[in-house]
Amino acid sequence: MTPIAFYTIDSIPTSGQLYLGDPTTANSRLLAVGDRLTPAELQRLYYTAPTGYDGKSFFTYSATDQLGEADETPAKVAFPIPGTNVPPDTFDGRDGRYDVAPGGSVKLSDLFGEDPDGQVVDYRITKIPTSGTLFLDGRALVVGNEIPASRIGDLVFVAPAGFTGTTFEFAAIDDRDVIDPTPAVITIGAIDIGEPPDTTNYTVKDPIAPGSVVNLGSSLGGSDSDGTVALYRIDTLPDPRQGRLIIDDPNLGISDVAAGDILTPFQLANLKFIAAATFNGTVTFTYSAIDNDGNIDPTPATVSITSTTPIITPPTPGTPGNPGDPTDPEPEEPTDDRFEPLDTPRSALSEGNCELPPELAMLLEKDCLGCEPPPQPEDLPAPAAAIAPTLPLPPLVYPAWASIDLERRAGDGDANRLDGSAADDFLIGGLGSDAPVGAERDRDAIYANGGSDYLNGSEGNDTIRAGKGDDQVFGGKDDDELYGEYGSDTIDGERGNDTIVGGTARFGDEEPGGDLDPFDAETNPNPIRSADRLHGGEGNDVISGNRDRDTITGGDGDDTAYGGRDHDWVAGEAGADVLFGDLGDDTVIGGNGEAIDRFDSDRSRHSPGWPR
Repeated sequence: MTPIAFYTIDSIPTSGQLYLGDPTTANSRLLAVGDRLTPAELQRLYYTAPTGYDGKSFFTYSATDQLGEADETPAKVAFPIPGTNVPPDTFDGRDGRYDVAPGGSVKLSDLFGEDPDGQVVDYRITKIPTSGTLFLDGRALVVGNEIPASRIGDLVFVAPAGFTGTTFEFAAIDDRDVIDPTPAVITIGAIDIGEPPDTTNYTVKDPIAPGSVVNLGSSLGGSDSDGTVALYRIDTLPDPRQGRLIIDDPNLGISDVAAGDILTPFQLANLKFIAAATFNGTVTFTYSAIDNDGNIDPTPATVSITSTTPIITPPTPGTPGNPGDPTDPEPEEPTDDRFEPLDTPRSALSEGNCELPPELAMLLEKDCLGCEPPPQPEDLPAPAAAIAPTLPLPPLVYPAWASIDLERRAGDGDANRLDGSAADDFLIGGLGSDAPVGAERDRDAIYANGGSDYLNGSEGNDTIRAGKGDDQVFGGKDDDELYGEYGSDTIDGERGNDTIVGGTARFGDEEPGGDLDPFDAETNPNPIRSADRLHGGEGNDVISGNRDRDTITGGDGDDTAYGGRDHDWVAGEAGADVLFGDLGDDTVIGGNGEAIDRFDSDRSRHSPGWPR
């Protein structure tokens, strides 16, 4: 055992005075916080009580050994009045104040108590909240419930929708079964999540001809009175017999848009409508703005497009002068190669559907796709049960399969475009000198095509399309756009504010079953797999799992994450995150710190009792 070098006074008595030496002599010294004492001096401490002393005073001190290691759990010295028992005191490390968003939850981790002449062994709930519910291990607490001292920091408060604030009270109980006569009052306030954004309505001014293309993006948008518009959601589509919406991305090419897709402002700016050859009359679709707080415009905007072709009413059989057949077949839409479906990333941020990976099977207690999701739990689970297994991302190292029989290429430190082959490729962009965040020097476009590839954007604002196969994608520095496309991919945004999109719903040449949904394992014997593992890394990221059962972790920063379709696992981790389970029975976990976590209770299965 290493000898003690000195002792430190960590706190002085709450009442009365602490001396080194007999205070009745001239050689005594009044002690203060931070004073250091030798082991011999520690034996010469004196305490003087004030007049009317209540027996509650104490001080704390800690030892430091000769190696410089200090005791992290200071000892307490109390001065009770002989023959009495002083009641404990109950406290809160936040001065009794917590905040939570309506419909959210908060872990009450800073509750505690102290006993001057003993120790606190239990806490009793003396008053429950008038709005919302207190939980411990999935059990709702009521007045009179007693909680072991070691578990008081595990209480979770769940706020209802429309929550405006509440209070509750609890009291410490000491080892002599004496309860604090003045319970602590804990106030839980409501976080103002702000005003929803407004979305711009738009009517195309001039009628358009059948088969033509109109650019809509420059006239669409939205505003937010207390923040910024971060994303846009396509709520409804035009009648498919009249035309379709596409994203004509100058870097990634053309991709179709589906109802429920979440678009970035850049994608919205490149939104176009392709009129069918039979386009006739007026067609509409709706979309909504989403602000930086995750609020969605409750009144979606409408976009109207009118054709140059007049609306023709078919003649009625037997009418004089109209002997024609009212059931003439509808003409086929001519093929326009310029807008054929390409093998491009999904513009949507809300799709998904495939074989369930083992990690998520542990969460959903199912190991096959097509099984019914587990029933909703009647009570909230214990915090430990709500923590999903850690899904480590692969290390950023050269894979062992990088050899002469595959495509292995690297950029030259400038802005590059690297195209893979149909085999397994190893592509790294921008391996030049370090560039500042947002620099254009190493801005690469990496298109992997087929095979199970290893793709690394390195420095610069990169665009990476993984293509077919089960790929590993790393964004590197700066603000990247990463698209997993087909296959069950692992994507890590690493540094910068990244946009990460998991699977795709684009059919292309991969539609295995004709009219069958290529992602539906219940109806299609050869479904396309797209169960992805997505990690935001550092920065404020936008992440979407798209189709299939995905695992999403936000990482550091204030992230926005969407599970997409099917049964996903979404964790915000560090930062103030906005989380949406989206379609399917999802598990949504807020993460650490003072995050503001939200989930769509209509379309998600939130796992209550989860830790923050």
